[in-house]
Amino acid sequence: MSRIDEALSKGNRKRRISEAHGSGVYKVLLERSAPAKRKKPWMLFIVFAILLGIGFYYNTSKDISEIRPKSATVNESEKSLPAVKQVAPTRLPEQENRIPSHVLMASPDPGYSATHPGWQRYETEALDYRVFREGKKVKALQVIARREKAITAAFFDSFLNEIANKEPFRVQSSETRGASFVEKGVVGKRAEVVVYRKRPAGEIEAFVVAYL
Repeated sequence: MSRIDEALSKGNRKRRISEAHGSGVYKVLLERSAPAKRKKPWMLFIVFAILLGIGFYYNTSKDISEIRPKSATVNESEKSLPAVKQVAPTRLPEQENRIPSHVLMASPDPGYSATHPGWQRYETEALDYRVFREGKKVKALQVIARREKAITAAFFDSFLNEIANKEPFRVQSSETRGASFVEKGVVGKRAEVVVYRKRPAGEIEAFVVAYL
């Protein structure tokens, strides 16, 4: 077969194919659209993967943002209050248990302590003073009238004023004991006092002061 015949034969075959499948333009469209059909599933897969990654990142970051504040944020009510500096209460200096001036002006009895440990004795013509100490601290005082005399109310008040800074004597109880009438009370917060009075007139024959 000559080359002309081969060319004509090929031309006839192409014409038959084009008639069977449509025009050449349609064939070109088929050839151009065919690759798009092959690429479309991959593009959808890529887009789906991107959207899935974005969704996963968003959910993960949201979970982290919800978890972190809970662990990092401290409830205001749970915050520890600043430590309050505690100041030790001021302790007032202890008031000295005084020996009233009436006693100090009396004459001491040096031999009394030998037979009465802890006690000291002072005397005047009318009164007998006795002072009891524990160590160097005065704990009690006794005042006794001598020679059947009486202790005046003015002296009694003056004696207690020196002890309790003019706090009045308050009677808390009273009782009859033999020939005496006994009153018990306090002068402020400094001392307890026991007063012995003669019956029936009530003159003071002795009293005892015990420091609190």
